[in-house]
Amino acid sequence: MAEYDKKGHVLVLSREENTASRLVRWIHSTGAEAVAVTGAESLFMVDGSDDSIDLLVTDLDTDEPRARTLLRRLATGDLFENVPQLHLLRDIAFRAQLLAWNPELAAVSMVSPPEAGAFQARVRLAREIGRLRRELARSTVKDPMTGLYN
Repeated sequence: MAEYDKKGHVLVLSREENTASRLVRWIHSTGAEAVAVTGAESLFMVDGSDDSIDLLVTDLDTDEPRARTLLRRLATGDLFENVPQLHLLRDIAFRAQLLAWNPELAAVSMVSPPEAGAFQARVRLAREIGRLRRELARSTVKDPMTGLYN
């Protein structure tokens, strides 16, 4: 997972290169750094606890069993538990299943393909949430005023 060691960026998981490129361009226009990974297979090999990610964006083919499994793991908090997520979904029935596993996903799912402005607004908001979560996690280890370990 050395591709995205940089602190504070967006990880995009997409089913195809063209879609990934478009999403990354939109994310870059918000001032964020983004890394795209096509295909869900690469994430099955990690524990999903990378603290360098401010936001995880998915646009996967939900007809593909491995992609459905990955989305289920993300929805239940098995992967990237503390990372804000934005799921772009074409299959409305599958969205209903995800909401059954985790009702909070209503706020973090959009119809795919999204409208650029709405997508960028969600990216900005979710990145800020991710940055604040990371800052809070750091402040529990070190006192922000003195710099001493708690």
